[in-house]
Amino acid sequence: MPPSDSLDAANAALQSGIEAMTSGDMDLACRCFEDSLGHVPNNHIALKNLAAIAAKRGQLADAEAYFDGVGPADETADMLFDLARICEALEKFDRSREAFGKAVARQDSTSKMKRAFAKFELRVGEREKAVQLYRELVDSDPSDTNAVLAYAKLIWTYAPGEAMACLAKLLEKVTDPNDRIEILFNLILYKESAGRSGRGQEKYHATSVSDGRVQFSNDELDALIEASSDVLADDETSASGLLANACAYHAKGERQVCLEYFMRLKEAQPKHVGSTVSLDDAFLSELSQQTINDIASGLPPVDWMKSLETGDKPVIFVSSDYPYFYHFGRYFVASINRHMPGACIQVHLMDAAPEQVADAVDWCNRHSSVTCAISNEMTGLGPAQSEEAACYYHAIRFVRFVQLRERYAGPLWLFDADVLAHRDALPVLQSGDGWDVAYRLRPGRLEPWNVINASLVGMAPTEAGTSFFRVAAAYLAHFWRENQLAWGIDQLALLAAFYATDNPRIRFLNALEQDIEMHEDGYFWFMSGPNKHALLNMENGKRSVLSGLRPSDQRFADAYLSYLP
Repeated sequence: MPPSDSLDAANAALQSGIEAMTSGDMDLACRCFEDSLGHVPNNHIALKNLAAIAAKRGQLADAEAYFDGVGPADETADMLFDLARICEALEKFDRSREAFGKAVARQDSTSKMKRAFAKFELRVGEREKAVQLYRELVDSDPSDTNAVLAYAKLIWTYAPGEAMACLAKLLEKVTDPNDRIEILFNLILYKESAGRSGRGQEKYHATSVSDGRVQFSNDELDALIEASSDVLADDETSASGLLANACAYHAKGERQVCLEYFMRLKEAQPKHVGSTVSLDDAFLSELSQQTINDIASGLPPVDWMKSLETGDKPVIFVSSDYPYFYHFGRYFVASINRHMPGACIQVHLMDAAPEQVADAVDWCNRHSSVTCAISNEMTGLGPAQSEEAACYYHAIRFVRFVQLRERYAGPLWLFDADVLAHRDALPVLQSGDGWDVAYRLRPGRLEPWNVINASLVGMAPTEAGTSFFRVAAAYLAHFWRENQLAWGIDQLALLAAFYATDNPRIRFLNALEQDIEMHEDGYFWFMSGPNKHALLNMENGKRSVLSGLRPSDQRFADAYLSYLP
């Protein structure tokens, strides 16, 4: 066939493929595009459309292969951006970074692409590269709300002045009250942190209930109420307006006003964690009357397997599904074994198959300096219900925590699974004198579900301590029965218990006991955020190095890697 005829045939097939795509007949579209390639093998339009169809069908390797056929002269920023996201999904991170880099370097690039590149760098642990990308976006457009908020969020822990300046400048330009709400939420947090640092107070650990309240940003708190009221004046069902007012009034200590807004939020956005805020006295009183048998009624049975012989020694309780235990909990056990010989650990698994339970038992048995017991429950929640399962795991672990009081006489300590012991904390955990409940109170937080941190809590062997956590467990079991478990409700339940119980003696955990900055003399190290998940890439051999970590996170990563088999 003469070249001109081949080109005409290719274009005709290409046009037919585009028409088929437009009408939704993807099978026909693929045949037409393949026919076009049969005439002109490097037809970049056909290749790009075939890649798009393959990606939409989840055939990512095929989509990548189609993009590989596109020559450099026919690349566009959109095509390179799509290739980058496909390679990221395939966990081909080096190639994804290369495609992102080429996309954002082109004249036809967009700020959306650069923001996605920054999010990718965060995902794989390259924090400083993400900061640089966001800085470039902010420098090019200081009114880019999304970029400014993301940039400030990344730098506020070590450069609060710059973070606040960026937000203050943005606030001067922004008139949309919804945008102002988001800016003010962040500005209050950063201003509280900076104010505490200026006075020599711990940024992340309040030392009393009064110390946890908003102290340095009352003007911004009033501005937040003004902005949210403006939103509600236009739309009285606005979820953002209701949520902002509810949180602001809670921060001001006006619980009844705050609850009125949360009740309205429940109607506007029933799936939001804010719809589960029930802090009225009548409801909390009802919860406080429940026994642990009432609370656990209807929950899946637990196979406790065995209990530890602990006497009055403290027991460390760690609960998760098996994959999370495999990637994090195992190394927590190993770190306790290294630094805390003689410790007692209760590992509670959720939805672990028999062979996974056997693997967990074998791992614990190999660490002979500690004593471990393992329990398991099957929730029946499958992979298709991953979000529901995650909320269940985080919430119902508190019911299991309270049930431990019937088994162990000493202090009980609940930990997240993704923690590392750094030094011998047994003397710290052993002491049950002078307190009933231990937790970290987060200062200057507006949302009720962000006030008390649930990553580490302690229950002393006292009636007041048991009552506190029994109310928290009852709160969570109630919303489980209502099918309303949401992410963060475990921390909300702790606040409910605070309001419901009669002045328990609180031990406010300090910066070494729950160490989120990885001090050399810290007892337990906690790392949150995307860098924690980037560690999984190193564990699985997908990356050998994480660069650009904050020094504190680098210390955690180094310690984590030291426990890999």
